[in-house]
Amino acid sequence: MEQFLIVYIIITLASLAVTYVLIRFGVQHGTRAALREHEMWMRDGSLDRAIDAHAARIVDRQEAAQYAQRVAERERN
Repeated sequence: MEQFLIVYIIITLASLAVTYVLIRFGVQHGTRAALREHEMWMRDGSLDRAIDAHAARIVDRQEAAQYAQRVAERERN
């Protein structure tokens, strides 16, 4: 029984080490890719355009919500 426990512990530690390496590699690769993409966005100005478009959508939603609220108030009165 003790032999199985030792084998189990060794396999568990090896699995944890492999998982750690894979996660670390994935995070580094993902970070590099994200930084590269961000740099491209900054160079061609598409990041600013994306931010502006997002802000415009938020303003449109707020205006639509305010309009719906005014209409609901008129219907109540």
